[in-house]
Amino acid sequence: MLRSVLVVTALLSFAACQPAAPAGPVTESGVLELGDITLASGEYYDEYSVSAQTDQWLTVKVDAEGFDPYLIVLLPDGERSEIDDSEEANTTSVETVVRATSAGTHDIVVTSYEPGESGSYQITYEVSDTAPAGATSSKAPGDVPSPDDVEEVLEEDAATEDA
Repeated sequence: MLRSVLVVTALLSFAACQPAAPAGPVTESGVLELGDITLASGEYYDEYSVSAQTDQWLTVKVDAEGFDPYLIVLLPDGERSEIDDSEEANTTSVETVVRATSAGTHDIVVTSYEPGESGSYQITYEVSDTAPAGATSSKAPGDVPSPDDVEEVLEEDAATEDA
């Protein structure tokens, strides 16, 4: 009897450690506005966190009203990927696909291209096991600023928030 209990307990523990299958897209609404936390350069921002396993894909899209959206994806390994809209006339949406290079929490920062811009937005993000059609990772070595830059911005933001 004790052996059966130990086996069942071990199996339940093992199952709890396994990554959950991606649950599909998550859509949330937000607002960048006066009173929000700001980046050191003056842009308001909101932050969302999502867990991903190594080699999973994170797709993020933001549609905004009243400001030109800009995305920063902070990776668990300390690197980040910054994404601006790719077309000159596109000032209402931004989209990216990032391949997880390590397991952990990926922080998605929704901000604006210019300091002080405000407005409402809708963010949709999804973690998947396979690359979306036509996807290439936005995280290219030349596109990723130093992890020290990320830490500096977050430390400055935390100091501003505490003040």
